[in-house]
Amino acid sequence: MTKEKQYTIGIDIGGTNTDAVIIEQGGGIRACCKIPTEKPLEKGVEKSIKKLLELSGLAEGDIGGIYIGTTHATNAILESKGLFKVGVIRLAGHRPTTLDPCFKWPEPLKQSVLAGYLSVGGGLRCDQIALSPVSKGEIKEAIQRLTDLGMESLAICGVFSPLNATQEKEAMQIAKEILGENYPVTISSEIGGMGFVERESAAILNAALKKPMALAFENMEKMKGALGIDAPLYVTQNDGSIIGLSEAISKPLLTVSSGPTNSFIGGAKLASLEEAIVVDIGGTSADVGVVLNGYPRRSLGQAMIGGIPLNFRMPDVLSLPIGGGSIVRKRGSGFVLGPDSLGSKLFMESFSFGGNTLTLTDAAGKTSLRAVEKDVYEAIPLTVSEAESILADAIDRIQDAVRIMRGSKRNLPVIAVGGGAFFLSESADVIPENSGVANAYGASLAEVSCTVDTVVSLENREAALGAVSDDALAGALKKGADRGSLRIVDMQVMPYHYVPGKMARVVAIASGRKRA
Repeated sequence: MTKEKQYTIGIDIGGTNTDAVIIEQGGGIRACCKIPTEKPLEKGVEKSIKKLLELSGLAEGDIGGIYIGTTHATNAILESKGLFKVGVIRLAGHRPTTLDPCFKWPEPLKQSVLAGYLSVGGGLRCDQIALSPVSKGEIKEAIQRLTDLGMESLAICGVFSPLNATQEKEAMQIAKEILGENYPVTISSEIGGMGFVERESAAILNAALKKPMALAFENMEKMKGALGIDAPLYVTQNDGSIIGLSEAISKPLLTVSSGPTNSFIGGAKLASLEEAIVVDIGGTSADVGVVLNGYPRRSLGQAMIGGIPLNFRMPDVLSLPIGGGSIVRKRGSGFVLGPDSLGSKLFMESFSFGGNTLTLTDAAGKTSLRAVEKDVYEAIPLTVSEAESILADAIDRIQDAVRIMRGSKRNLPVIAVGGGAFFLSESADVIPENSGVANAYGASLAEVSCTVDTVVSLENREAALGAVSDDALAGALKKGADRGSLRIVDMQVMPYHYVPGKMARVVAIASGRKRA
């Protein structure tokens, strides 16, 4: 980064608010702001950038990079809207009688996404011997049939392809020769792990998401140019690092759950702690995670997105439908909190802002947790004891989640961040300054990383793991990481006891600051 461009903008687009910060090279916050999230997404981002420049007194030419985290991919899955129709080609020469694609998917999402599927020659045995070769004629015929069924994007999934991706890559090349170089194609070996069903689901989701993510990111790039900012735009992924727009459009599934990751990293940095439990309370949800060595702990269990089981690397996050916009309803002699939220409509429809919908924010306004004007206080249709009871229920549920995530790490301090951090003012160990924009701050600090997720033989364990580490380090350097800050931040080894040759899935993550 040149001397003239020594500032970085971090933006996190949440379901309720779009938070933004502008930071100096040393990591200090020069200015920050929070505005309601708008649609289309670039509209709120544009307003945030203009506000930051106004507050900081900086010019467009001072900006060296814009780092954006967004829940756009997650929301598209949850809402089953704006997604590509996906055709699936299975490389499975033995033509197994197995489960259909989109197994265990919510029916509305399955109907929205799946155009159809066909099995063709190909696939591997667990010893990497091919079941049969890939047939260009079969793939051509499958593509024609899937196109007739309404296919807009293609997912290719081969049996045991993580052991050797050659067949999937060959099939992708054939598909692009037929459909065109720019046609959206996803191969499963680049997205998921060993399990066929979960890996196929991940590939299908990635293929479906290419539609909304490409549109959103391309519009943001145009918006940046219209503002006169000549600086690269990056997207944060769910391991706390950044990827360029082309990779984000190619592998949009990588951006799922980047919001909580940004919050966990940002919260820990703001509190100057390397290890902690971070609770991010926003307008829609409360996310609880554990930070170790400055990075969010990864989940070793099966990832779930929108109720879909995936064999896909994800941060270890426990999310609760509790936020400032959570709707409170009378039920019998008591009250029920959520699970739905007003989201960004909180600032128009809650009692605290002149509306007539009761929320958790209103309950806080009726107690000492949140100061409000007298007329607002009187308009909130709760007694103090009712409000305290509602808040106690919310706080108890969050503290239960903290206990679950803490596990055996009894001494980890609890950091509260987000717009609703004040809900934990009496129970959190730390609520750092600027906690309300921890997510955007975390995005602004995101590093360049490379994840190598592969299957290797552990016959010579030290050499095998060393080679995977070297590949991750080399990949991060190629992406633009600074050599001096580059290191392996995480390595996981998961043996496959049912595969001969001491085979194991190895995931190595190398990370370093963006090279100036």
